[in-house]
Amino acid sequence: MRNVVLLPQAVEDLSQIRDPLNSKIIKQLHALEEFPEYGAAMTGPFQGYRSFVVGIFRVVYFPESDGPVYIAYIRHCNRRPLA
Repeated sequence: MRNVVLLPQAVEDLSQIRDPLNSKIIKQLHALEEFPEYGAAMTGPFQGYRSFVVGIFRVVYFPESDGPVYIAYIRHCNRRPLA
């Protein structure tokens, strides 16, 4: 079982999302403890990152091999990814 670590930007992003989506996102974050490869692999400048969508929000994360899963940020799908 892996640890899931929210980086500062992800903490800020999640704090601005209201229920019921907040609860759904948290549930999916807990799933990453057992299934760190759950999200789709990203390409280009986001090589090594993975992402999945919950409602209208994209969760972008980086699973270290045999280490923690770092949540980089949680953004509205209409917003551009952070580079």
